[in-house]
Amino acid sequence: MLDRRSTSRPLDGECYHDGKVGKVRISDLLTGGCVIDNLPLGAQAEDFVRLRIAQSIQVNGYVASRDAMGATIRFYGEIHPFVVSRLGAS
Repeated sequence: MLDRRSTSRPLDGECYHDGKVGKVRISDLLTGGCVIDNLPLGAQAEDFVRLRIAQSIQVNGYVASRDAMGATIRFYGEIHPFVVSRLGAS
């Protein structure tokens, strides 16, 4: 079951895809995924990505959907709800 609690503010992060890394803004961080902007060039739906969130955690996932504004990322596994709430409070 997906925990719907999310961070209250955007977070800085990095997105690794196909040997490329790009700075991203992470919003709507949930235990099972998030929304990012500035997805690295070439990343398409279903592609594997690795996110580094707020310089503190790394998580693997895939691009669930993408549009001109950004992308929805789903994680393989989940981030603990306590970590999500702490990231939102910092």
